[in-house]
Amino acid sequence: MGLYWITIVDASGRKMEGARAITSDDLDFVFNHFLNKAAATMGSREQIRYYDCMMISRNSPKWKEYQQQQAQRRGPGKYRPMRG
Repeated sequence: MGLYWITIVDASGRKMEGARAITSDDLDFVFNHFLNKAAATMGSREQIRYYDCMMISRNSPKWKEYQQQQAQRRGPGKYRPMRG
């Protein structure tokens, strides 16, 4: 299973980035797949100023930082019961 770091900057300059774990190891397929999904979501490819997709290691600092941020967001919420 490959880990991919995807970065998108739209026409207004808003930067969106995140990590995805995908079963495909074909980087070209994943790159084109998410580029097409981003274009469909934003309306057209002209709305995308910058796009990048790269495969990363589970040991990379970027992945570990992303995991920590996601763990902080998973705290008890309105519809999640408290454990303990």
